[in-house]
Amino acid sequence: MNQGKCGGCWAFATTSSLGDRICIKSQGNLKPVLSPQHLIDCDKFDHGCGGGDIKSAMDYLAREGIHTEQCTPYTSFDGEANQKCMNDDNCI
Repeated sequence: MNQGKCGGCWAFATTSSLGDRICIKSQGNLKPVLSPQHLIDCDKFDHGCGGGDIKSAMDYLAREGIHTEQCTPYTSFDGEANQKCMNDDNCI
């Protein structure tokens, strides 16, 4: 995926890796596309478009969960995080 001017490779790597693990564990029955934007906006242990760490991002996901790309699409092409974390219970 094209991250534009945002240094969000850590969020893309984390969400892709977790989505792949879910697919493997479900024997292909679940194929989630998880939201890097959710991590960029909500994971305050990392630095949004300024970079992050996959381990701390995975720790965040274990504690807080993650939205799908459909629910929280990527919008940080300009290099800015939204700075507004949307924890919508309707997003899974």
